[in-house]
Amino acid sequence: MPRCSRCGNTQIRQEALFCDLCGTRLLASPLPGPTAGSQPSLPVVPAGRTPSRPPLSRTGAPPSRPPSGPRTTWRELELQGEIPDELNIEGVRWVKVDELEPRNRESEVAHGWTISETRQIFQERGAKSYPDGVEASCRGYLVKGGITRFTIKNLAPGAPVAMVRQAWAEGREQGEVYVGEYTAGTFAHQDLDLNRPMRNRIHLIPRSIVTGNELTVEQEDLGSENGLYYFGLKFFQPGDVVDALSSAVARAAATGNIAAGDAAPVKVIASGTTMSWESIKRLGRGLPDKMKLGGKEWELVDWMSFDDKQSPEDHTFAVYDAENYYTQKVKGTYPDGESVEDAGIRWDTGYAEWTVGDTFGARDLAIIVRLDVRELPGPVEVLCDERSAGLLQVEGRDPVNRWRNWSHIVPAKLVSENGVRIRFALPEGSTGMNMFRLWFYQTR
Repeated sequence: MPRCSRCGNTQIRQEALFCDLCGTRLLASPLPGPTAGSQPSLPVVPAGRTPSRPPLSRTGAPPSRPPSGPRTTWRELELQGEIPDELNIEGVRWVKVDELEPRNRESEVAHGWTISETRQIFQERGAKSYPDGVEASCRGYLVKGGITRFTIKNLAPGAPVAMVRQAWAEGREQGEVYVGEYTAGTFAHQDLDLNRPMRNRIHLIPRSIVTGNELTVEQEDLGSENGLYYFGLKFFQPGDVVDALSSAVARAAATGNIAAGDAAPVKVIASGTTMSWESIKRLGRGLPDKMKLGGKEWELVDWMSFDDKQSPEDHTFAVYDAENYYTQKVKGTYPDGESVEDAGIRWDTGYAEWTVGDTFGARDLAIIVRLDVRELPGPVEVLCDERSAGLLQVEGRDPVNRWRNWSHIVPAKLVSENGVRIRFALPEGSTGMNMFRLWFYQTR
Protein backbone atom coordinates (compact mmCIF):
# COMPACT_ATOMS: atom_id res chain seq x y z
CA MET A 1 0.00 0.00 0.00
CA PRO A 2 1.38 3.46 -0.86
CA ARG A 3 2.51 5.58 2.09
CA CYS A 4 3.19 9.32 2.15
CA SER A 5 6.78 9.97 3.21
CA ARG A 6 5.84 13.36 4.66
CA CYS A 7 2.71 12.87 6.79
CA GLY A 8 2.58 9.07 7.00
CA ASN A 9 -0.88 8.79 5.40
CA THR A 10 -1.61 5.20 4.30
CA GLN A 11 -5.18 5.74 3.06
CA ILE A 12 -4.02 6.35 -0.50
CA ARG A 13 -5.53 5.02 -3.70
CA GLN A 14 -3.13 2.75 -5.56
CA GLU A 15 -3.17 4.93 -8.69
CA ALA A 16 -2.81 8.26 -6.81
CA LEU A 17 0.14 10.52 -7.59
CA PHE A 18 -0.40 12.88 -4.63
CA CYS A 19 -1.25 12.46 -0.95
CA ASP A 20 -4.84 13.65 -0.33
CA LEU A 21 -3.95 14.90 3.16
CA CYS A 22 -0.84 17.05 2.73
CA GLY A 23 -0.62 17.30 -1.08
CA THR A 24 2.86 15.80 -1.30
CA ARG A 25 3.76 14.12 -4.61
CA LEU A 26 4.14 10.41 -3.95
CA LEU A 27 6.97 10.21 -6.48
CA ALA A 28 10.40 11.69 -5.82
CA SER A 29 9.87 14.88 -7.82
CA PRO A 30 8.50 17.98 -6.03
CA LEU A 31 5.25 19.79 -6.67
CA PRO A 32 5.50 22.06 -9.73
CA GLY A 33 6.12 25.71 -8.86
CA PRO A 34 5.74 29.02 -10.70
CA THR A 35 7.90 29.62 -13.72
CA ALA A 36 11.34 31.16 -13.37
CA GLY A 37 12.03 34.81 -14.03
CA SER A 38 8.77 36.10 -12.51
CA GLN A 39 10.00 37.40 -9.15
CA PRO A 40 8.33 40.58 -7.89
CA SER A 41 10.49 43.68 -7.87
CA LEU A 42 12.20 44.56 -4.59
CA PRO A 43 10.81 47.38 -2.44
CA VAL A 44 12.40 50.81 -2.53
CA VAL A 45 15.06 50.97 0.21
CA PRO A 46 16.54 54.18 1.66
CA ALA A 47 20.22 54.68 0.81
CA GLY A 48 22.67 52.90 3.09
CA ARG A 49 20.16 50.31 4.32
CA THR A 50 19.73 46.73 3.14
CA PRO A 51 16.65 44.72 4.17
CA SER A 52 17.42 41.23 5.43
CA ARG A 53 14.87 39.09 3.61
CA PRO A 54 15.10 35.34 2.86
CA PRO A 55 16.12 34.79 -0.79
CA LEU A 56 13.52 33.62 -3.28
CA SER A 57 13.93 30.18 -4.76
CA ARG A 58 14.94 29.79 -8.42
CA THR A 59 11.26 29.29 -9.32
CA GLY A 60 10.19 32.56 -7.69
CA ALA A 61 8.14 30.72 -5.08
CA PRO A 62 8.70 31.54 -1.39
CA PRO A 63 11.08 29.21 0.44
CA SER A 64 9.42 26.47 2.49
CA ARG A 65 9.02 27.27 6.16
CA PRO A 66 9.13 24.58 8.84
CA PRO A 67 6.01 24.29 11.02
CA SER A 68 5.99 26.32 14.22
CA GLY A 69 4.54 25.36 17.57
CA PRO A 70 4.37 21.97 19.29
CA ARG A 71 3.96 18.91 17.12
CA THR A 72 0.51 17.35 17.42
CA THR A 73 -2.00 15.10 15.65
CA TRP A 74 -5.54 15.68 14.41
CA ARG A 75 -6.84 13.46 17.23
CA GLU A 76 -4.98 15.49 19.86
CA LEU A 77 -6.23 18.73 18.31
CA GLU A 78 -9.83 17.63 18.92
CA LEU A 79 -9.22 17.95 22.67
CA GLN A 80 -7.26 21.25 22.70
CA GLY A 81 -8.83 24.57 23.67
CA GLU A 82 -6.23 26.73 21.91
CA ILE A 83 -6.19 26.51 18.09
CA PRO A 84 -3.46 28.73 16.59
CA ASP A 85 -3.56 30.05 13.03
CA GLU A 86 -0.64 27.75 12.16
CA LEU A 87 -0.67 24.08 13.10
CA ASN A 88 2.15 21.55 13.25
CA ILE A 89 0.41 18.29 12.35
CA GLU A 90 2.95 15.47 12.37
CA GLY A 91 5.62 17.81 11.00
CA VAL A 92 3.39 19.35 8.29
CA ARG A 93 2.57 23.08 8.51
CA TRP A 94 -1.14 23.87 8.11
CA VAL A 95 -2.36 27.51 8.01
CA LYS A 96 -5.83 28.96 8.58
CA VAL A 97 -7.27 30.29 5.31
CA ASP A 98 -10.83 31.12 6.38
CA GLU A 99 -13.18 31.22 9.37
CA LEU A 100 -16.96 31.20 9.77
CA GLU A 101 -18.74 32.48 12.88
CA PRO A 102 -22.32 31.15 13.27
CA ARG A 103 -24.80 33.73 14.58
CA ASN A 104 -22.57 36.50 13.28
CA ARG A 105 -24.75 37.96 10.54
CA GLU A 106 -21.86 39.42 8.55
CA SER A 107 -19.90 36.17 8.62
CA GLU A 108 -22.95 34.06 7.72
CA VAL A 109 -23.81 36.24 4.72
CA ALA A 110 -20.20 36.29 3.50
CA HIS A 111 -20.08 32.48 3.57
CA GLY A 112 -23.57 31.79 2.19
CA TRP A 113 -24.64 30.06 5.42
CA THR A 114 -28.00 28.24 5.14
CA ILE A 115 -29.79 25.42 6.99
CA SER A 116 -32.48 23.47 5.11
CA GLU A 117 -34.73 20.41 5.46
CA THR A 118 -34.12 20.37 9.19
CA ARG A 119 -36.54 19.14 11.86
CA GLN A 120 -35.43 21.68 14.49
CA ILE A 121 -32.89 24.49 14.94
CA PHE A 122 -31.86 25.74 18.37
CA GLN A 123 -29.76 28.83 19.10
CA GLU A 124 -27.21 27.73 21.69
CA ARG A 125 -24.78 29.68 23.85
CA GLY A 126 -22.70 29.08 26.97
CA ALA A 127 -19.19 28.76 28.40
CA LYS A 128 -17.84 25.22 28.61
CA SER A 129 -14.41 23.61 28.94
CA TYR A 130 -12.17 21.44 26.77
CA PRO A 131 -10.52 18.30 28.23
CA ASP A 132 -7.29 20.32 28.66
CA GLY A 133 -9.13 22.75 30.97
CA VAL A 134 -9.41 25.70 28.56
CA GLU A 135 -12.83 27.36 28.77
CA ALA A 136 -14.56 28.52 25.59
CA SER A 137 -17.45 30.93 25.21
CA CYS A 138 -19.81 29.40 22.64
CA ARG A 139 -22.49 30.98 20.44
CA GLY A 140 -24.05 29.04 17.59
CA TYR A 141 -26.65 26.46 16.56
CA LEU A 142 -27.84 22.96 17.31
CA VAL A 143 -29.30 21.48 14.10
CA LYS A 144 -31.41 18.31 14.22
CA GLY A 145 -31.62 16.64 10.82
CA GLY A 146 -31.35 18.39 7.47
CA ILE A 147 -28.42 19.97 5.64
CA THR A 148 -26.13 22.82 6.65
CA ARG A 149 -24.53 24.59 3.69
CA PHE A 150 -21.65 27.11 3.58
CA THR A 151 -18.90 28.32 1.24
CA ILE A 152 -15.22 28.19 2.19
CA LYS A 153 -13.17 31.04 0.69
CA ASN A 154 -9.51 31.98 0.13
CA LEU A 155 -8.55 28.43 -0.86
CA ALA A 156 -5.47 27.24 -2.70
CA PRO A 157 -6.77 24.95 -5.49
CA GLY A 158 -5.41 21.43 -5.51
CA ALA A 159 -4.69 21.31 -1.77
CA PRO A 160 -6.67 19.43 0.91
CA VAL A 161 -8.86 21.33 3.37
CA ALA A 162 -9.17 20.56 7.08
CA MET A 163 -12.52 21.71 8.53
CA VAL A 164 -12.42 22.29 12.30
CA ARG A 165 -15.91 22.60 13.84
CA GLN A 166 -16.44 23.52 17.49
CA ALA A 167 -19.08 21.28 19.11
CA TRP A 168 -20.27 19.82 22.42
CA ALA A 169 -19.70 16.11 23.09
CA GLU A 170 -23.18 15.56 24.52
CA GLY A 171 -24.32 12.65 22.36
CA ARG A 172 -23.51 10.61 19.28
CA GLU A 173 -22.90 12.59 16.06
CA GLN A 174 -22.96 11.11 12.58
CA GLY A 175 -23.34 12.54 9.11
CA GLU A 176 -21.96 12.95 5.62
CA VAL A 177 -20.14 15.76 3.81
CA TYR A 178 -20.79 16.70 0.18
CA VAL A 179 -18.99 19.04 -2.22
CA GLY A 180 -21.15 19.52 -5.30
CA GLU A 181 -21.82 16.10 -6.79
CA TYR A 182 -18.98 14.52 -4.82
CA THR A 183 -19.13 12.81 -1.45
CA ALA A 184 -16.31 14.11 0.74
CA GLY A 185 -16.64 11.39 3.37
CA THR A 186 -18.74 10.44 6.38
CA PHE A 187 -18.12 11.14 10.06
CA ALA A 188 -19.14 9.62 13.37
CA HIS A 189 -18.28 10.76 16.90
CA GLN A 190 -19.25 8.63 19.89
CA ASP A 191 -17.65 10.41 22.86
CA LEU A 192 -19.86 11.72 25.68
CA ASP A 193 -18.42 14.15 28.23
CA LEU A 194 -20.83 16.13 30.39
CA ASN A 195 -18.04 17.60 32.55
CA ARG A 196 -15.75 19.05 29.86
CA PRO A 197 -17.74 18.67 26.63
CA MET A 198 -15.92 21.05 24.24
CA ARG A 199 -14.50 19.34 21.14
CA ASN A 200 -12.99 20.34 17.78
CA ARG A 201 -14.60 18.05 15.20
CA ILE A 202 -12.20 17.65 12.27
CA HIS A 203 -13.04 16.55 8.75
CA LEU A 204 -10.55 16.41 5.86
CA ILE A 205 -11.67 17.24 2.32
CA PRO A 206 -9.38 15.55 -0.26
CA ARG A 207 -7.30 17.75 -2.56
CA SER A 208 -8.76 16.06 -5.63
CA ILE A 209 -12.11 17.91 -5.27
CA VAL A 210 -10.65 21.31 -4.29
CA THR A 211 -10.61 22.76 -7.80
CA GLY A 212 -11.08 26.50 -7.13
CA ASN A 213 -10.49 29.19 -4.54
CA GLU A 214 -14.02 28.70 -3.17
CA LEU A 215 -15.78 25.50 -2.16
CA THR A 216 -19.47 25.08 -1.28
CA VAL A 217 -19.84 22.36 1.35
CA GLU A 218 -22.96 20.58 2.58
CA GLN A 219 -23.01 18.72 5.88
CA GLU A 220 -25.98 16.41 6.47
CA ASP A 221 -27.09 15.11 9.85
CA LEU A 222 -27.75 11.36 9.56
CA GLY A 223 -29.38 10.40 12.86
CA SER A 224 -27.21 12.17 15.46
CA GLU A 225 -28.52 11.66 18.97
CA ASN A 226 -29.02 15.36 19.76
CA GLY A 227 -28.15 16.85 16.36
CA LEU A 228 -25.03 18.67 15.13
CA TYR A 229 -23.51 21.59 17.01
CA TYR A 230 -21.98 24.57 15.16
CA PHE A 231 -20.12 27.04 17.39
CA GLY A 232 -17.41 28.08 14.96
CA LEU A 233 -15.66 26.71 11.89
CA LYS A 234 -12.04 27.20 10.92
CA PHE A 235 -10.49 25.98 7.68
CA PHE A 236 -6.83 25.01 7.20
CA GLN A 237 -4.65 24.05 4.23
CA PRO A 238 -0.99 22.98 3.91
CA GLY A 239 1.15 26.10 4.35
CA ASP A 240 3.59 25.55 1.49
CA VAL A 241 0.78 25.33 -1.08
CA VAL A 242 -0.95 28.43 0.32
CA ASP A 243 2.33 30.39 0.28
CA ALA A 244 2.96 29.39 -3.34
CA LEU A 245 -0.50 30.62 -4.36
CA SER A 246 0.00 33.93 -2.52
CA SER A 247 3.32 34.42 -4.28
CA ALA A 248 1.73 33.74 -7.68
CA VAL A 249 -1.06 36.27 -7.01
CA ALA A 250 1.47 38.90 -5.95
CA ARG A 251 3.51 38.36 -9.15
CA ALA A 252 0.37 38.63 -11.30
CA ALA A 253 -0.45 41.97 -9.68
CA ALA A 254 3.11 43.23 -10.12
CA THR A 255 3.07 42.43 -13.84
CA GLY A 256 -0.31 44.06 -14.44
CA ASN A 257 -2.35 40.88 -14.88
CA ILE A 258 -4.61 42.00 -12.03
CA ALA A 259 -6.37 45.36 -12.23
CA ALA A 260 -4.96 48.04 -9.97
CA GLY A 261 -7.03 48.74 -6.88
CA ASP A 262 -7.27 52.47 -7.63
CA ALA A 263 -8.51 52.01 -11.21
CA ALA A 264 -12.05 52.85 -10.00
CA PRO A 265 -13.20 55.58 -7.61
CA VAL A 266 -12.88 54.60 -3.94
CA LYS A 267 -16.24 53.62 -2.44
CA VAL A 268 -16.88 55.24 0.95
CA ILE A 269 -19.27 54.11 3.68
CA ALA A 270 -22.07 56.62 4.34
CA SER A 271 -21.46 59.02 7.22
CA GLY A 272 -23.19 58.00 10.45
CA THR A 273 -23.35 54.29 9.57
CA THR A 274 -23.52 51.85 12.50
CA MET A 275 -20.38 49.69 12.40
CA SER A 276 -18.42 47.22 14.54
CA TRP A 277 -14.67 46.99 15.07
CA GLU A 278 -14.73 43.56 13.41
CA SER A 279 -16.55 44.86 10.31
CA ILE A 280 -14.10 47.79 10.03
CA LYS A 281 -11.23 45.32 10.12
CA ARG A 282 -12.44 43.56 6.96
CA LEU A 283 -13.72 46.62 5.11
CA GLY A 284 -12.00 47.70 1.89
CA ARG A 285 -14.19 50.73 1.23
CA GLY A 286 -13.18 54.14 2.57
CA LEU A 287 -14.12 54.90 6.18
CA PRO A 288 -16.68 57.65 6.88
CA ASP A 289 -16.06 60.89 8.78
CA LYS A 290 -18.65 59.83 11.39
CA MET A 291 -19.80 56.40 12.52
CA LYS A 292 -21.52 54.61 15.40
CA LEU A 293 -19.65 51.89 17.30
CA GLY A 294 -20.63 50.18 20.55
CA GLY A 295 -23.39 52.67 21.26
CA LYS A 296 -21.04 55.65 20.83
CA GLU A 297 -20.59 58.15 18.03
CA TRP A 298 -17.06 58.48 16.65
CA GLU A 299 -15.76 61.36 14.52
CA LEU A 300 -12.71 61.47 12.25
CA VAL A 301 -10.28 64.05 13.68
CA ASP A 302 -7.19 63.32 11.55
CA TRP A 303 -5.64 60.88 9.07
CA MET A 304 -2.22 60.12 7.57
CA SER A 305 -1.25 58.56 4.22
CA PHE A 306 2.19 57.47 3.00
CA ASP A 307 0.97 57.77 -0.59
CA ASP A 308 1.27 61.55 -0.19
CA LYS A 309 4.74 62.78 0.83
CA GLN A 310 3.27 65.90 2.43
CA SER A 311 1.05 63.92 4.82
CA PRO A 312 3.88 62.35 6.93
CA GLU A 313 5.66 65.70 6.98
CA ASP A 314 2.53 67.42 8.29
CA HIS A 315 2.44 64.88 11.11
CA THR A 316 6.22 65.15 11.85
CA PHE A 317 6.46 61.42 11.18
CA ALA A 318 9.82 59.73 11.87
CA VAL A 319 11.29 56.27 12.50
CA TYR A 320 14.12 55.95 15.03
CA ASP A 321 16.77 53.25 15.76
CA ALA A 322 15.64 51.16 12.78
CA GLU A 323 18.30 48.97 11.16
CA ASN A 324 15.92 47.62 8.50
CA TYR A 325 13.48 50.29 7.34
CA TYR A 326 12.06 50.75 3.86
CA THR A 327 9.06 51.99 1.90
CA GLN A 328 6.87 49.71 -0.16
CA LYS A 329 3.77 49.66 -2.35
CA VAL A 330 1.35 46.75 -2.06
CA LYS A 331 -1.66 45.61 -4.08
CA GLY A 332 -4.09 43.35 -2.32
CA THR A 333 -7.68 42.61 -1.38
CA TYR A 334 -9.77 42.83 1.78
CA PRO A 335 -12.02 39.96 2.94
CA ASP A 336 -15.01 41.88 1.53
CA GLY A 337 -13.45 41.54 -1.95
CA GLU A 338 -12.39 45.17 -2.41
CA SER A 339 -9.01 45.55 -4.14
CA VAL A 340 -6.68 48.30 -2.88
CA GLU A 341 -3.18 49.51 -3.78
CA ASP A 342 -1.41 51.54 -1.11
CA ALA A 343 2.03 52.84 -0.11
CA GLY A 344 3.48 52.23 3.32
CA ILE A 345 6.55 51.43 5.39
CA ARG A 346 8.08 48.48 7.19
CA TRP A 347 10.68 48.41 9.95
CA ASP A 348 12.13 45.59 12.05
CA THR A 349 13.62 47.38 15.08
CA GLY A 350 13.19 50.69 16.86
CA TYR A 351 10.03 52.78 16.83
CA ALA A 352 7.89 55.12 14.72
CA GLU A 353 6.44 58.40 15.98
CA TRP A 354 3.96 60.94 14.68
CA THR A 355 1.61 63.66 15.90
CA VAL A 356 -2.17 63.44 15.77
CA GLY A 357 -3.52 66.98 15.52
CA ASP A 358 -6.81 68.60 16.53
CA THR A 359 -7.61 66.14 19.33
CA PHE A 360 -10.18 66.77 22.05
CA GLY A 361 -8.90 66.32 25.60
CA ALA A 362 -10.16 63.49 27.83
CA ARG A 363 -11.86 61.54 25.03
CA ASP A 364 -10.99 58.05 23.76
CA LEU A 365 -8.80 58.08 20.64
CA ALA A 366 -9.17 55.22 18.15
CA ILE A 367 -6.15 54.53 15.91
CA ILE A 368 -7.14 52.51 12.83
CA VAL A 369 -4.17 51.33 10.78
CA ARG A 370 -4.17 49.49 7.45
CA LEU A 371 -1.88 46.46 7.74
CA ASP A 372 -0.61 43.75 5.39
CA VAL A 373 -1.25 40.45 7.22
CA ARG A 374 0.41 38.16 4.68
CA GLU A 375 3.04 37.87 7.39
CA LEU A 376 1.76 38.91 10.80
CA PRO A 377 3.44 41.90 12.45
CA GLY A 378 4.85 41.22 15.89
CA PRO A 379 3.46 42.82 19.06
CA VAL A 380 3.72 46.62 19.16
CA GLU A 381 3.89 48.81 22.26
CA VAL A 382 1.69 51.90 21.89
CA LEU A 383 2.59 55.10 23.75
CA CYS A 384 0.71 58.39 23.90
CA ASP A 385 2.89 61.38 24.90
CA GLU A 386 5.43 58.83 26.21
CA ARG A 387 2.87 57.14 28.49
CA SER A 388 1.92 53.49 27.94
CA ALA A 389 -1.34 53.02 26.03
CA GLY A 390 -1.30 49.22 25.83
CA LEU A 391 -0.11 46.57 23.39
CA LEU A 392 -1.24 46.22 19.78
CA GLN A 393 -1.31 42.49 18.99
CA VAL A 394 -2.33 41.58 15.43
CA GLU A 395 -3.89 38.14 14.91
CA GLY A 396 -5.20 36.21 11.92
CA ARG A 397 -2.55 35.74 9.23
CA ASP A 398 -4.09 35.81 5.75
CA PRO A 399 -1.78 35.30 2.73
CA VAL A 400 -4.61 35.73 0.18
CA ASN A 401 -6.80 38.64 1.38
CA ARG A 402 -3.85 40.56 2.82
CA TRP A 403 -5.44 43.83 3.98
CA ARG A 404 -6.88 44.50 7.45
CA ASN A 405 -7.83 47.73 9.26
CA TRP A 406 -6.60 47.05 12.80
CA SER A 407 -7.88 49.22 15.66
CA HIS A 408 -6.35 50.31 18.95
CA ILE A 409 -8.04 52.51 21.57
CA VAL A 410 -5.99 55.06 23.53
CA PRO A 411 -7.83 55.69 26.85
CA ALA A 412 -9.36 59.13 27.33
CA LYS A 413 -7.19 59.86 30.39
CA LEU A 414 -4.06 59.88 28.18
CA VAL A 415 -5.43 62.17 25.46
CA SER A 416 -4.70 65.89 25.74
CA GLU A 417 -6.20 68.88 23.96
CA ASN A 418 -4.95 70.02 20.53
CA GLY A 419 -2.65 67.14 19.64
CA VAL A 420 -0.82 64.09 20.99
CA ARG A 421 2.41 62.30 20.06
CA ILE A 422 1.88 58.59 19.25
CA ARG A 423 4.66 56.01 19.25
CA PHE A 424 4.61 52.43 17.91
CA ALA A 425 7.62 50.66 19.49
CA LEU A 426 8.85 47.16 18.64
CA PRO A 427 9.93 45.14 21.70
CA GLU A 428 13.07 43.02 21.61
CA GLY A 429 12.66 39.90 19.48
CA SER A 430 9.81 41.38 17.42
CA THR A 431 9.24 40.10 13.87
CA GLY A 432 8.75 43.63 12.54
CA MET A 433 5.88 45.95 11.67
CA ASN A 434 4.27 47.28 8.48
CA MET A 435 2.00 50.29 8.37
CA PHE A 436 0.00 51.98 5.63
CA ARG A 437 -2.85 54.48 5.85
CA LEU A 438 -3.98 55.57 9.35
CA TRP A 439 -7.29 57.03 10.56
CA PHE A 440 -7.83 58.73 13.93
CA TYR A 441 -11.28 58.91 15.50
CA GLN A 442 -12.56 60.28 18.83
CA THR A 443 -15.83 59.85 20.67
CA ARG A 444 -18.17 62.85 20.48
